[in-house]
Amino acid sequence: MSAALESADTHPLTLFSDAIGLAAFTTTGTIVATQADIPVFGVVTIATINAVGGGAVADILLDRSPFILFDDFYR
Repeated sequence: MSAALESADTHPLTLFSDAIGLAAFTTTGTIVATQADIPVFGVVTIATINAVGGGAVADILLDRSPFILFDDFYR
């Protein structure tokens, strides 16, 4: 990865927009699950899956490896 792309990944505006996107995907999952009268555990599960999946899709569209696919994710 080039130095310009590497610094863009850690730029405060990039991190802020990534956080906004994560919040949007989480909120969408929560609203849909709540409207379907799913219990709280199901709402949290669906919101989490939606947020992680949305983040992975965004990474793929930006031609980056999704964070959840790294070997050292849980280290």
